[in-house]
Amino acid sequence: MILFTPLPPQCTVEHTPERMARLDRRFACPGAWPADPTLLVQDCARVLGAHLTVRTAAGQWHGDPLAPAATPPLTEPEWLTALCLGTLPTVHLAPAHLEALRGWTAGVVTVFGKAGPDGAPRVARVLNLGVFLDRVELDFLLDGGLTGVGVLRAHRVEGGGHLTLWRAQRPAIGRSAASCP
Repeated sequence: MILFTPLPPQCTVEHTPERMARLDRRFACPGAWPADPTLLVQDCARVLGAHLTVRTAAGQWHGDPLAPAATPPLTEPEWLTALCLGTLPTVHLAPAHLEALRGWTAGVVTVFGKAGPDGAPRVARVLNLGVFLDRVELDFLLDGGLTGVGVLRAHRVEGGGHLTLWRAQRPAIGRSAASCP
């Protein structure tokens, strides 16, 4: 069972995973979720702009769309797995299209720092585009040419619960890329 409370809280709706999948396709296959879906439920709450309570036989998880984002130092592949985004098609952004993120009214931007000694960038910051201060931080990052950013990932929910996933990598910034959104 999934409790969906739109923000600001006005009512609570109980959904089955099948009904929730119409809002976010990641709910279509709860069996494919990671063993601990804490990060996934929190991400779904941010993307949907709703308080979520997910109850299964394995436990109960809560997602608050306005909660400060925890930033576990995950690598990009670990992050994709934790959020069930690994099978989604990704649009690789050309530098000229990074400005399009300013037009997103909802979604999540994950900032991966520059590669460390192991060569893998790790999550440095998670920005919820539904929160004014996070939008301001994204504007500063974009205005500064993504200084200190190794990889920038952005995702949001479109109609029918389908997710759009964008990626920009620091070395590609300043060069033209072949694909654009």
